[in-house]
Amino acid sequence: MPTKTIFISCMQTIGILLVVLGHSFYLHGDHPLCMWIYSFHMPLFFFISGFLFAQSLLKRGMEIQEVSFWGRHGLFFSKFRRLLVPYLLISSLVYLPNVMLSFMAVRPVELSWSSYFSMLLYPYSNVIGSFWFLPTLYLVFVLFVCYGKYVGRNLLLFVPLLVWHLCSGISKETLLNLDGVCIYTLYFLIGYETRRRRWHEFLLPHCELTMVITFVLSWLLYALTDYYSYIYMNVFTSINGILLCLAVGFVYQKHQFHFLDHLFGSSYCIYIYSWFVQALLFQVFMRCFSLPLLPVALFSVVLGIYLPWCLYKWLHQGNKGLFKRFISLMSGD
Repeated sequence: MPTKTIFISCMQTIGILLVVLGHSFYLHGDHPLCMWIYSFHMPLFFFISGFLFAQSLLKRGMEIQEVSFWGRHGLFFSKFRRLLVPYLLISSLVYLPNVMLSFMAVRPVELSWSSYFSMLLYPYSNVIGSFWFLPTLYLVFVLFVCYGKYVGRNLLLFVPLLVWHLCSGISKETLLNLDGVCIYTLYFLIGYETRRRRWHEFLLPHCELTMVITFVLSWLLYALTDYYSYIYMNVFTSINGILLCLAVGFVYQKHQFHFLDHLFGSSYCIYIYSWFVQALLFQVFMRCFSLPLLPVALFSVVLGIYLPWCLYKWLHQGNKGLFKRFISLMSGD
């Protein structure tokens, strides 16, 4: 992997580690660690997605106006396969088991066609709660490229998106999470413009200082801000968290660390499958054996990362038979 891309791989890995860690305390959503993570970790992923999208265009010498929507390699199909196939397929496979085990679930699910279609059309009500990200990112891609192709002047999007973000929290009841799409497009746009205009390079010479300042500032914001306004991610806490992770990525690259290298590339697989591992662990150890949260959470973090990582390694080595091809399709690979 070229040295210049290590920092963004590090950011992806840090982001998914924070996701798994945050989900390990889901029964205690007001835990300080959860609140700190939730203040920026999802804006971070949209920032990274926008950054990588701009990087892919620059690598191919393309402008956004040249992006194709249609055909096998067009944006609609490629992102549908990557994002919506796992969303639709895994959600459907999990739906019936979730209904049968509703008596044990945090969010019981009734068996009906309306319930089934509702969990697909209203992503926050999906049987796998964290899967709301997939259709949201798909729509962000589509809307962003539509705007770039047919309107242009991407920076003009900053103003209405920023105003929308400052004036409203994210409603979890909107069709296709359109409210969230509008808000998260802001961070996708910031990531896109950061790579396109090379804003991130200004941070590199001061990455250690930036890392310390943004880390301290993130916890000061937690201490000084009440629970609800903090958890709904105002723009400042989100951007501060993104800068923190960007600085950490630069520090990792600058000092040639390697302790996260083995996880590079596996973030998406960990995101998709860590829920299964963690849900099972919580049911077995906390509900059946009444073990305390902390040891279960730590065990959940380790297995939630490394069991999907093993699956990722298996999917990317050797020949692919029919079963492996199906798992690859389900994994958006």
